[in-house]
Amino acid sequence: MIKRVKDENEADAKATKYIRRLVSGFKHEKLFQKLYTDAKFQEIQRELSRMMYCYDGEVSVSDESTIRYVIDDRVWIVPEGESEEVITDQRCKYSILFNPVTKEVTCDCKKFETHGILCKHYIRVLDKNMVVEIPDKYILDRWRKDIVRKHTRVRVAYHDPMQTPEVIKFNKMMNVFEPVCDDAAAADDDTLDIVIKALSKYITIHSCNLCQSGH
Repeated sequence: MIKRVKDENEADAKATKYIRRLVSGFKHEKLFQKLYTDAKFQEIQRELSRMMYCYDGEVSVSDESTIRYVIDDRVWIVPEGESEEVITDQRCKYSILFNPVTKEVTCDCKKFETHGILCKHYIRVLDKNMVVEIPDKYILDRWRKDIVRKHTRVRVAYHDPMQTPEVIKFNKMMNVFEPVCDDAAAADDDTLDIVIKALSKYITIHSCNLCQSGH
């Protein structure tokens, strides 16, 4: 169990630092490249690569807040005895409702509801409408690589998170900064501003040093 925990922690650390190469010119791919873990990002890339099999169909405007798109797509199946999907000659039409104001969408394929990632049909509609920014509701915290998972800090018989090098360093830092923050929070606004500016200056210098060192 100790080895398993170690392997999982190393995988999490690698996912945080490793950046997979882009396969398209869509800005949405670059966004998820920065945010999502490598495994989930590969699913996004798979959707992008399959957009070439999507064909635009009927477009109708219901009202100012709803545009209905119909996209003709190829059907992918997993053959019996296989583990990978393969493309078929079958076609299927999907209806996508798009709100040009909120940028929210619903798609018949239910990819987001079942897998937690944007489907190729939604990305196709975003691209058609020149939409770059994605609503926060479609960026799930569970796939983000910049969020520390709570389970990694739970102490069990085979894993004590308080003994990891990162946590030990963090605790040392908190022993210094926490009293400063407590005093600043209880002080007047001018003192608080001085502390915030000092810490912000340190963060800026530290970030520049990391960039210069290639980290």
